[in-house]
Amino acid sequence: MSTHQDPLVDAITLGVPTLLQLLDGLTAVLERFNPDQHEQLLAILQPEQVKLGKVQQTLKTASFPSHVARFGELLMEAITYADRAIQHIDHSAVDPMRILAASRAVCRAREALFPSATLLAPIHEFFLDPDKRRQYPLSEANRPDFERCRVIHQAHSRETRGGYSAFVPNAARENSRPLIIALHGGTGHGRDTLWHWLTSARSNDMSVMAPTSIDDTWSLFQVELDLHAILENLTELTNTIPEPSAILLAGMSDGATYALQLGLKRPDLFPNVAAFSGMLDPSLLAEPPSPSNNQHIYWLHGHRDTMFPFELANESVAALKTKGLDVVLDEQAGLGHSFASSRVPATLDWFQAAVEGS
Repeated sequence: MSTHQDPLVDAITLGVPTLLQLLDGLTAVLERFNPDQHEQLLAILQPEQVKLGKVQQTLKTASFPSHVARFGELLMEAITYADRAIQHIDHSAVDPMRILAASRAVCRAREALFPSATLLAPIHEFFLDPDKRRQYPLSEANRPDFERCRVIHQAHSRETRGGYSAFVPNAARENSRPLIIALHGGTGHGRDTLWHWLTSARSNDMSVMAPTSIDDTWSLFQVELDLHAILENLTELTNTIPEPSAILLAGMSDGATYALQLGLKRPDLFPNVAAFSGMLDPSLLAEPPSPSNNQHIYWLHGHRDTMFPFELANESVAALKTKGLDVVLDEQAGLGHSFASSRVPATLDWFQAAVEGS
């Protein structure tokens, strides 16, 4: 596997690049997953799974010094979740819901890997958008505490609901910076959703708060129920950092549907909304537009979405525009009902432009 005799060297020089490349590949596969291409995808992923297995064996024989022992544990955890994601994709031909499980496994691999972004430049760069990697070099002066690593989990184990996870960059601890509130899809969890947004947020010195609904999904028929919890979480977070300069309320699937409801009912709180693959409650179209008329909506939807068909999204966007709202429709021809990770940078570019234009 390597000319090196030291398993620790192999673990870092070979294991880390293998894992990072695989996580990028898995993210792309899950975004554009097509069941008709299941066998072709496995033909690509399984050789990577073999490489990953060799890395796992190398890690088991590596001896990590005490001051980086935690790094070794987290690297093994990330590799285990990446391997699990491939297994879920393998079994998705029989059980399509395993694709959702694969997506969550990738999020958990990222969660395990992120603290090591303060130690190794390749991992640091992995959690930045490609065009920002040269702008934010890893340096001793900018390394945060290894254990904290700027991620907060407040009453938010994966067995609990109603809490939140948050990422706060150093810049937002001292200055007022934009905040993304990211809402998960049905049966999802904010602790996973955080990782869909963290890389681009970190690239733009933005914070992310990813709450979890009180029930299995958002209170679409009792809007105030989850709104109250979100605002409580927001108050708790902003007690520890400066007030955000602007807020983007973003969501996927049920989270997008709920974000649209909150944005249209409470534009005073959420004037900027990003809806990924959501639906619009028709009753909202009967309500008069906000007198402030400063609502900005970014609606992303895939042509292959079989859960919330694109045609409905297109009609909803047209109806919102007739009410005088500023709505951008981002059509994705090859996208089904999955999170469009590749479009997050463009979404945040839109958000910053909307804020600057208000």
